[in-house]
Amino acid sequence: MPRLELLFVVLVLGACAREFPNQALTGRPSNDYLYQLAQTPEPDPNRPYIVMTFSGGGARASALTYDVLELLKHAKYNWKGETHSLVEDVRVISSVSGGSVTAAWFGLKGPDHLEELNADFLTQPNMGEMIATGLSPVTLARLAGPNYARIDILREYLDEKLFKQATYRDMYSRPGVPLVILNATDMSTGDVFDFTPERFDDICSDLGALPLATGVASSAAFPVALTPMTLKNWSEGCTQRKPDKNTDVILRKDNTQIRFVNPSDFMQAQRVQRMRSNEEEYVHLLDGGLADNIGATSALTSLFGLRYSNDAVFKLNTGKIKNLVVIAVNARSDADTGLDTRSSTPGIFSVIGTVIDAPIDSASRGSMTRLSDRLGEFRTFVQDLKAGGSNDGPDFLYGMQIDFDQFDITDQDQLKLRHSVKNIATSWSIDATGLTELNQAAETLLLQHACFQALAKQLNVTFDIPAVESHRQAVLARHNFSGFCESSTQP
Repeated sequence: MPRLELLFVVLVLGACAREFPNQALTGRPSNDYLYQLAQTPEPDPNRPYIVMTFSGGGARASALTYDVLELLKHAKYNWKGETHSLVEDVRVISSVSGGSVTAAWFGLKGPDHLEELNADFLTQPNMGEMIATGLSPVTLARLAGPNYARIDILREYLDEKLFKQATYRDMYSRPGVPLVILNATDMSTGDVFDFTPERFDDICSDLGALPLATGVASSAAFPVALTPMTLKNWSEGCTQRKPDKNTDVILRKDNTQIRFVNPSDFMQAQRVQRMRSNEEEYVHLLDGGLADNIGATSALTSLFGLRYSNDAVFKLNTGKIKNLVVIAVNARSDADTGLDTRSSTPGIFSVIGTVIDAPIDSASRGSMTRLSDRLGEFRTFVQDLKAGGSNDGPDFLYGMQIDFDQFDITDQDQLKLRHSVKNIATSWSIDATGLTELNQAAETLLLQHACFQALAKQLNVTFDIPAVESHRQAVLARHNFSGFCESSTQP
């Protein structure tokens, strides 16, 4: 492009008013309409109710979570004369960053189209194509204007490659769709910003009209490399919006002790009130890993909170979930930096990387501990209920992690695989060797998990891929899993 033409484009773009990717909620009081788009029959309470969390980690996380879903797709069991797969029982996915690519794709397309994610994204040279786009004269000109930023390179790439302008309305319209919660980090508070109908009610915005690619890009807006995604709070003049009754109760004047009894709920209610009163006019979003890199916060809310309209707390309390399964897929890397072998002072790029990565890793460990502790507390609570003669709560509760630190380090092959997958770079591209190793890692970690083997035994699960089923049988022959997974909640 000639310089004068390029200058003209820059001047025109610079004169445009700022636009935002999210629309105002108009003509309806709430985003609850999304839950009504696909009328899915209430599942059998005795079949598994699977809640999954997907971590960040670029294409490494996208691939690992894809591999785990593929395994669940081929894990078959018979129920009342019909064959089902465990992937059909996935009811909630809470995801971050690279894991959000898989979560959104699965929510939109379902298990029958999972393999298309591998062909259209995981095996593609995504990073090189995005860099080439970012350096093109047209993109450089657009970056000079107010309506385009570096995050939009990722957003547009995801839209073109995968989502094809699909919106949240499209995803919620698919029969059998789980509750897919993409998570970003609110820059102003450091809190999780979940892309849910309830959160978009808070900013009086229509989630159904939002492109899925915008939600995924927001969840993956890694700081410094990418700019934040900015949403407009449309609460000013939003008179038709349905009130948030839970927030109103918590902040009621006569409810003075709530800030001491449950400070977390009190702080959350204050945040909701600020959004609804338009005190926060804009929401600037960064990578969800900065607040919670495994998506545990929203997963726990979906199980035990009162925030989501289709939350599981009512089902848990009324016996509509008897078989609760929580699977956390953590693709956290632990690459060899060599810093601990050099006496020289680390440079600025090493420092920036550590300043960003170290808090994310620390948050991941804290989130995993919080998730595990909460499930343990819930198990004890249910056992106490059942000891008192109640039939409430699940009869079985399985909690499992798919984590690179759970390889058997006494096995040299697993130790080598662990080292390899931990050193896969956090990027949007991954080579064929890395994809193969992640597939091996997912299979190994799932099959040797005591709680998965207990679930498989309970349901008489078999894999319809002979090699995987043979692997499972070999693991069973090699290990005695008895007593390693306390799944029953019977006292």
